[in-house]
Amino acid sequence: MLLFKQEKRLFAFSGSIRSRDSDQLERPWQRIVTYLTPHLRQAFEVARALAGAELEKKAMVNVQNPARTGCLVVSRDRRIVFANRQAENMLDSGELVRSDFRQRLLFADPTWDQRLGQILASRILTTPQTLRLLNDLPTPFICRIAPLGSDDLGTRSSGMLFGREEPCFLLTISQEHDVPDIGERLRNRFGLTPHEAQVVLHVSSGLLAKEISEIRGTSVHTVRNQIHNAMSKMEVRRQSEIVRIVAAMRNPLLQ
Repeated sequence: MLLFKQEKRLFAFSGSIRSRDSDQLERPWQRIVTYLTPHLRQAFEVARALAGAELEKKAMVNVQNPARTGCLVVSRDRRIVFANRQAENMLDSGELVRSDFRQRLLFADPTWDQRLGQILASRILTTPQTLRLLNDLPTPFICRIAPLGSDDLGTRSSGMLFGREEPCFLLTISQEHDVPDIGERLRNRFGLTPHEAQVVLHVSSGLLAKEISEIRGTSVHTVRNQIHNAMSKMEVRRQSEIVRIVAAMRNPLLQ
């Protein structure tokens, strides 16, 4: 008996009866299956809803207004595995995102959509990526994209949504003013100066000291001093630890 079917996944309930017992047991077995099927389907949908709620809770930790934030889980080929109510509303409106007949996620703007495809196709995506979505509305939207790996999922019930071997990505879409200022959080948490916080953010993006100095219009020596001071305040020894801390601030699944 089929409980759930997607393009690449199927959940079914079945049994077997020995051929010599089929005349005696087949009809009772069919009655039992007919009785159990609606209950099993309901239990399956409840489990999927709980798994989705768990992911949504994790995704909303760094969001100031969860009630207005869309949360989606998509596979590498853009198939929508999960969408919360806000994301469903966004998909229905089609202003920012929509889905095609195969339930694949598409951005309304071709430039955003191309960038999403590049991010999802990346085989080395280990830290969250950010898209700033400009449109005709007064406030831009921010889309954060983070990989969901088996290490992030552990033994959680997310298997009801997607397989552990299936590369998936967590997306949150919110208005720009609902996205927390990571620089401000760095300043408050570690006592960094505004300049040190900005340098830390540049380092977390993979920029070298020379590149940061060119962006900020300062000397390489000044940037290196700011990096050194920030690392001291953050009590880290390697710049890779800065990347990890900032990534965790942006997405708690990476903690």
